Amino acid sequence: MLIAIGIFTGGCGGNGRTEGGEAGTNGKGRSGTQGPQTTIVFLDPTTIQGTDGVRTMVADSMRSIAKRHLQTRGDKVLALPIRRRTEVKTPQVQLRNRIDPSGEAQFVDQQAMQDAVVEQKTRDLVAEAESLLTRFVGEVAMITRTAPKGPSSDLLGAVEVIREETRPNRARAAYFFSDMFHSVPAGRRDFEENPPSSRAEAREWARRDAERIRERVWGGREGPDASESRGEALLKGTTIRMTPGSGATRPASPRVEAYWRALFTELGCDTADITYN
Repeated sequence: MLIAIGIFTGGCGGNGRTEGGEAGTNGKGRSGTQGPQTTIVFLDPTTIQGTDGVRTMVADSMRSIAKRHLQTRGDKVLALPIRRRTEVKTPQVQLRNRIDPSGEAQFVDQQAMQDAVVEQKTRDLVAEAESLLTRFVGEVAMITRTAPKGPSSDLLGAVEVIREETRPNRARAAYFFSDMFHSVPAGRRDFEENPPSSRAEAREWARRDAERIRERVWGGREGPDASESRGEALLKGTTIRMTPGSGATRPASPRVEAYWRALFTELGCDTADITYN
């Protein structure tokens, strides 16, 4: 399923500020950027298909994301499930703000009217986005129940999605509603069967996996610049927020958290832009 809101009405002249603690903010609002932002939301069916309380929390968060990240012309929100092949990006919901900002008017009253029109169109866009995203949470929650061979969670595939969806250089944020237990049968990592035994081992695994990701992306070829050819800029400027829900109480969760913090840092994220709670 692909739902694209191509509403040619949307882009408020707002500043896109968000509250502290949300992805892309760190209390500074849009990570200090003023241009359009790409926000990617990864929904783990194994996490959100639990209690009604969990689904309600995720649905509320999706409404908040729509409000915060569709305020400026060019803003995009992409939501998709974590599956065995996450990089395939299906099903998905893609939302864009294409509202023309109000221009300068000759009279103050005209300007006020133009601004009011833009604000109303933005509210309408956000309301439709909230509805679509909330419904999508329910659809993703059903994926695990109907999967014939049980769930797979290719979280490493999310790295490819973030990189693909945020080129060229754009402000970007990624939300993970997941316990972050990467689990692909016969894959290199399966945290369900074999989580890291210590934080030190988690960080070492992350270092090795980051190197493999860089080699796969760049294939030993020169990148656009020297630092990018080493893969250091793969996720540079990306803000990450992981919300594990009840998965945070699992015995191996502290070590799994250490792995992802180390991996995202290795791939260029600033440590201050990575949250897990």
